[in-house]
Amino acid sequence: MKFTDIILFILNFVKRSLQIELDEFFNKVQKNDVTITKQAFSQARRKVSHKAFICLLDEVNK
Repeated sequence: MKFTDIILFILNFVKRSLQIELDEFFNKVQKNDVTITKQAFSQARRKVSHKAFICLLDEVNK
């Protein structure tokens, strides 16, 4: 998973089961048959620093 995909998915505000949301998100974003598991997403999410969201919020507030 790319960094931008992880951030966009997190900001997408998951409302249903995680796997359904992952499947739909990646079908829309990448338009191919890539399947991301919940476990793969969780591992990728752990690599994202909280500082990324702080910087993003700072930029939005400018």
